[in-house]
Amino acid sequence: MEEIYHISRFFTIYLHEPKFFITESISESISNTEVVKYRGKPFGKPSWDDILKSLGYKCSFSDELPEQNSQKRLSISKINDFNFLPSEVSDDWEYGCKLIGNTAPIMDEKSVKAMLEEYKQKHYKEEIRNTGVMADLDATGINKYGVLRMDVDWLGSVFSERLTEKDMLHTSALSASLSLFFTGWLNCICESIGHKWSEKVADLTDSEEELSKSKLPYIIYSGGDDLFIVGCWDVLPILAEQIRNDFISYVSLGCVSNEIVKIKPCMTISAGISIFDNKFPIYQAAELAKDALDNGAKGLDNKDAIDFLGISVSWEDFKSIKAMAFELSEMLKTEKYGNKVNRSFLTLLKHIADAYSEDAKKSSQDDLVYGKWMWRLAYSLCRMKERIKSTKLKEKIMKIGGSDQDLGTVNGAAIWKMIKYLNLPVRWAEYLTRGGK
Repeated sequence: MEEIYHISRFFTIYLHEPKFFITESISESISNTEVVKYRGKPFGKPSWDDILKSLGYKCSFSDELPEQNSQKRLSISKINDFNFLPSEVSDDWEYGCKLIGNTAPIMDEKSVKAMLEEYKQKHYKEEIRNTGVMADLDATGINKYGVLRMDVDWLGSVFSERLTEKDMLHTSALSASLSLFFTGWLNCICESIGHKWSEKVADLTDSEEELSKSKLPYIIYSGGDDLFIVGCWDVLPILAEQIRNDFISYVSLGCVSNEIVKIKPCMTISAGISIFDNKFPIYQAAELAKDALDNGAKGLDNKDAIDFLGISVSWEDFKSIKAMAFELSEMLKTEKYGNKVNRSFLTLLKHIADAYSEDAKKSSQDDLVYGKWMWRLAYSLCRMKERIKSTKLKEKIMKIGGSDQDLGTVNGAAIWKMIKYLNLPVRWAEYLTRGGK
């Protein structure tokens, strides 16, 4: 496990692997004058360690345990390691484990060389990959990085209304359980998805080059009931879905499991993802991703949703949207269905999606809206079918997006549920299979 501690949320830092988090109680050894000194400085803001000292604690990170003959009163936490007891323990010290969401992608020699040769940018080995590297070197398709922010839904009402016992014990137990997921399990999800997505996207784009790219996301913050992650844009929606699936399993079954949750989850989580060019300031990116979360995903009636590429959908609809985006990518980049389709197919679908949006604006109903788009879709797909030789590809096109009926007929088009969100899988596939900015 790559163990990184982030002093700052926004600065590029170098890889360091402290093993211990040490807290020393100094409340009895400092005078009132020293407390005042620690509580604020004449100029600027106090440092994080000054603030802790003003509360009576001195905290530090270390690679080694302190000497046993130390007379200090210490609390020693081993970072992300439950094997925290040393061979020799001190009766005056406390021992434990501190979980920190700290996954971070680092530069290797190959990445350093590539950034210098291709982009004339100087980097160093073991430096954490910045947004420029994520966008230019790590991203698949379009060169962008992304920000993912997630937050538990309706948490206030859970504490105030839905807890059967609203005492300190039950409130603390729930808070600790949520923190365990966000600080303890999130590292595992990030590392797993980073590896699996490299293999998956290589298949989708028929490119072995993708296997050598770093898809490991960078956890800026995780804890309590929310998280903030930066990474190459293409891995973030896949990561967000896995976090949501594991969270639903965790709160419903009491553990993370591949078992399908058949009951309505007692708690849900939403996500907002925004993507940007490599030079876009990360502090602004963080605010825009927060806006996508708060006003996009959480703007839906039941929340429990994701906002990606400016479109908000429920997690249930996101499954079929992702499947269609992957289908389109395979049709464009591989010969899985016999032949490849031309990129004009994406343009066609985009025009159909825009036509549906125009018809939907004129209607007050929430369900599927009938309109000219149905005839345009059926006619366009039939014309396209005539120009394709592969029988397998013809069949796939006529039932794209999980349709049960032939979309080459008006009746089939009229019940195609994907039309409501068609712009999202089309743009997703376009970005995955397109190069450059």
